[in-house]
Amino acid sequence: MLNIFRKVPLVPVDELKAQLEKEKGDDFTLLDVREPREYEGGHLPGATHIPLSRLADRLNELDRTKPLVTYCKSGRRSGSAASILAGQGFHGVRSLDGGMDAWNGIVATGEYSRGLELLEGVRYAVDILPLALALEEGARLFYAGVGEMLQSDEAAGVFAALVEAEEGHKRKLIEACRVVIPDTGCETPTGEEGLKGYMEGAVRIDEALDWARSRRGSRLELLDLSMQMEANSLDFYLKIAGRSEFTPVREILDELIEDEKGHLRRLAALLEESV
Repeated sequence: MLNIFRKVPLVPVDELKAQLEKEKGDDFTLLDVREPREYEGGHLPGATHIPLSRLADRLNELDRTKPLVTYCKSGRRSGSAASILAGQGFHGVRSLDGGMDAWNGIVATGEYSRGLELLEGVRYAVDILPLALALEEGARLFYAGVGEMLQSDEAAGVFAALVEAEEGHKRKLIEACRVVIPDTGCETPTGEEGLKGYMEGAVRIDEALDWARSRRGSRLELLDLSMQMEANSLDFYLKIAGRSEFTPVREILDELIEDEKGHLRRLAALLEESV
């Protein structure tokens, strides 16, 4: 069984503050996954800085013998970072609940449902590839919705490119399905119909978009949310690629992994300009 959407343990602000005061961070790694301008604008004492957009390529810089606490602005990106780390063999990984906003006393309201427990325990491959196809369609709809909320030409162009990229990902996954499931392809009960309305991270599209609209089109918060979604996609493909026994399928999944890294970098560059 493969728990793709495992919940990541959260650490409350008060608990982390007490732990830092007691241990001075010597017994665990505090990892800031925000982008450089965010980090330079203020960070927690003793934090290691690796942006989420570069994390998958810099895992060897982290001490695997120590527990890890990740944090970002709101807790969204750091939750995805913690899931990536846990999926790559790091132990004792937690994410700061509410991120720097909570650390600074800002209480989040109207948070959308993460729904990470929805799809635990699915099996590779006849279940996972149709699942991936359904979630890519969810991501496409999400990016189309966010693109409509952002008014600047540059931001709208990036999200239009992401919509197009999700279409390309669907074509690649259909190709992989034909290799693994030649008789039925991706037309199974766990395919698009079975998961309509969800995207990576098992988050409902309508809930995520409603949450985004409640932020009145805030560019920074929409990019923060979008980076979480891209990191969820990257985490998803990293996990299933590591378990693929079919070379043609593994090659397609590796292409998708590199695509997701590129998407994260594009969103990170846009977020940097917005800080």
